[in-house]
Amino acid sequence: MDGLFSTVLRMSLTAGLVILAVLAARAVLRLAGAPRKYAYVLWAVVLFRLLCPLAPEGPVSPLPAPEAAAALVEGWADDYVGTTATFFDNTPEFQAAVEAGLPVQSGGYVVTASDGVSPPATAGEVLFPWLAAAWLAGAAVLLLRGAISHRRLRRRLVGAVRLEGNVYQADHISTPFVMGLFKPRIYLPSGLGEGERDYILRHERTHIKRLDHLWKLLAFLALALHWFNPLVWLAFTLAGRDMEASCDEAVLRRTAGEIRADYAQSILRLAAGRPSPATPLAFGAGDAKDRIRTVLRWKKPARWLAALGAAAAALVIGALAVNPASSPMGHSYRTAEMLYADQRYSFSYTEETAPQYSVTGTGELLSRAPSEDEWTYLGELTELSWSRERRYALFDALTCRAQEAMDQVARMWRLDTFDQNGTLYLLMETRRGAALLGVGYDRPEGESIRWLFRLRADGEPAEVPAGAGEWTASDGFGYVLQPGEQAVSERPVVLTEEAPDFCYQTTWSLGSMAVQVGLAAEDGTEYLPEFAGGSARGVFRNLPPGSYRVVVRSSTRNLRYAETTTVPLEVTGAIAFTARDA
Repeated sequence: MDGLFSTVLRMSLTAGLVILAVLAARAVLRLAGAPRKYAYVLWAVVLFRLLCPLAPEGPVSPLPAPEAAAALVEGWADDYVGTTATFFDNTPEFQAAVEAGLPVQSGGYVVTASDGVSPPATAGEVLFPWLAAAWLAGAAVLLLRGAISHRRLRRRLVGAVRLEGNVYQADHISTPFVMGLFKPRIYLPSGLGEGERDYILRHERTHIKRLDHLWKLLAFLALALHWFNPLVWLAFTLAGRDMEASCDEAVLRRTAGEIRADYAQSILRLAAGRPSPATPLAFGAGDAKDRIRTVLRWKKPARWLAALGAAAAALVIGALAVNPASSPMGHSYRTAEMLYADQRYSFSYTEETAPQYSVTGTGELLSRAPSEDEWTYLGELTELSWSRERRYALFDALTCRAQEAMDQVARMWRLDTFDQNGTLYLLMETRRGAALLGVGYDRPEGESIRWLFRLRADGEPAEVPAGAGEWTASDGFGYVLQPGEQAVSERPVVLTEEAPDFCYQTTWSLGSMAVQVGLAAEDGTEYLPEFAGGSARGVFRNLPPGSYRVVVRSSTRNLRYAETTTVPLEVTGAIAFTARDA
């Protein structure tokens, strides 16, 4: 039940923002004099958000990403309640807490309950079960009240006389209304005049034609789910007013407005006061004052105004019904939470001291210290696909929080900087759309993550510094080389004083064979690494400016068996080169 309550909380937070946006759009439409049906149709997107936990992604949405509401609810659930104690490394209390199985936080400390060895209580453990029970009880009370109100009303309809089709007359009701789900009926009070009955039937039949009786039932169910949200009560009330006012306008449009005075008098006489939210569609429902004002001021809207209202309503609904496309690209980030820090290293970051990162829309990664203004270009991310087990293997000691994060990963991108430490960056997107960044190393002993950050979007992406990340690449290659033979690319790599570095990464099919990949200058100078088998990567720094050709050269020996070979080597794969700032 706690999980269901958390889901409803997330939905209610998002729906609250949608309600505020609809209120603003509704106010603009009313000021412009657009027909009320366009204000009424706006509430459909609110109903969608209140009842549907999932929404499609769209290119344009003013709403925050879904993970924002999820992170807010999770933050509330993770807050400590009661008395806690914090112990840092190299203290007896710290060692006792660790031996008791408490996790070490990213800053090298543990948080315990007041006894020093028990895990601290959180709001999710203590408060959320009670809040979930109260939410469920409130929803049950509202639904029960609606059922009782409906049953009482049906008792008052005993003895109703059928006038025609689905129209009935009852003696013990004070206002006309529609009742029924699949076969709705119109009930009229006794004593209506012929003319009054005609336009009231027009009003009620408009409700049935638009399926308002179904929409109101769904709205009541949404109200029962989100009864704790005052914005939902406001939305329910205003949607009801717009529904009734739009039906009034439909009747006036069909009668050319000739009955405005009589119609307004009927609204006043049959006003139902403040009905229960569960009452059926009633002619006298809604704000009588607002409806009468609308009726008396009504005039046939110009076609251009109706078209503008329809376009505005469609635009608002289209924008609010979708979530922003969940991609970590195109944002600058701060660290929201440190999920993991490798305890083998003495130095670590906190959320406040961790670097800031920026990912361009094309997948280029930059970073800077919190105290700096200038961004440092790191390189271009490449998407990859790793199994869950391989993600687990990145951690020296897989903590519960790191494992939970790795379980949620949906997409991954990698960047190797080719520096002397073998630094690598792993950008990850979770199934909820959250952005994670792992910073670690790729060394001969294997790949590892030193820090794992959960990122929080913090504005537009940084601009890539001039001269950084300017790619020059040879064509994809597929050479068949005799032992000792080499191939030279036709396309040159141009290095400048501002960008004197050359990075490469290559793969080929026969890992046991040895290959060199490097550069040859126009004057014949070669920059070639040692022969290597399998995939290789490396960097040449501060090369003289000029034009170079890529060289791929095969060896005459087999690395696996350390013997001379005479078999031609099929070298396939791709090479990427970057000229970037030193």
